[in-house]
Amino acid sequence: RRLRARLIDCELFYERDGTLRNERADDEAAATLARRACATAAGRASGLARAIGSREVNDLAATPVREPEVAEDPVPLVDHARAAARAEIEAHLASLGPYEMQELSAALLQAMGYVTHVSPPGPDGGTDILALPDALGAGTPHIRAQVKHRTARARREEIAALRGILDPARETGLFISTGGFTCPARDEARRHGAPVTLMDRDDFVAQWIRHSADLPEPARARLRFVPVWFLDTRACVSRAAA
Repeated sequence: RRLRARLIDCELFYERDGTLRNERADDEAAATLARRACATAAGRASGLARAIGSREVNDLAATPVREPEVAEDPVPLVDHARAAARAEIEAHLASLGPYEMQELSAALLQAMGYVTHVSPPGPDGGTDILALPDALGAGTPHIRAQVKHRTARARREEIAALRGILDPARETGLFISTGGFTCPARDEARRHGAPVTLMDRDDFVAQWIRHSADLPEPARARLRFVPVWFLDTRACVSRAAA
C-alpha cells in the first residue's frame, strides 16, 4: 500500500509537474507571440511615420512660396497708360487717308476761329488749305497751309517751296507733317523772311485736344479724345510729409 501510495504520489507529482511545464511553455509561447506582435506593430508604425513624414515633406516642397505683396507703384501704371494711348492715337491717325487728314486740319483751323477753304484732291499749287481770319478775307494774316500725311519727314525743300508762294505782307505759312521734319527743314522755317509755322503729329494732337470744344461735331466724332485721370500718390505723400 505504501508503495502504491508512493507511486500515486509520483504520478500526481508528474502530472502536476507536467502541467506546470505545459503552463510555462504556454506562457513562453504567448510571450513570444506578444513580442513578435509588438515588433510587427512597431515596424508598421515606424513605416507609417516615415511615409507620413515623407508625404509632409513632399507637400511642403510642392507648396509654392508666396512672396510678400508689394504695393503697386502708380507711376509705371501712368506711364503704361500714356504709352498705350499714344500708340492707339498714332495707329488711328496712320489709318487715315491724306485727304481725310487735310479735312481734319481744316476743322482744327476752324476751331481756332478761321474760315477755311480746302483745295480739292489733285494739283493745288502748293496750298492745301487757305485759312482767313474772317469770311470776307479782309483781315490779316491769311494762312496758307500745306498738309503732308506720311511716315517720311518733311524736307527743307518743301518748306522753302511753301515760303516761295507766300506774300510776306499779308500771309503766313503753316506746314503740317505727321511724319515730322528734318533738322534742315526746321532751320528753313526759322529763316528770316515770310514766317512758316511747323506742326508735327504731336503738335496736331495737342492743338486738337486744346480746341476740342470748338471743333465741328463731324470732325470731332472722327477723332474724339477722352481724358483719363490718375492720382499721383507720390506727390500726395511728399506734400503730407512736408
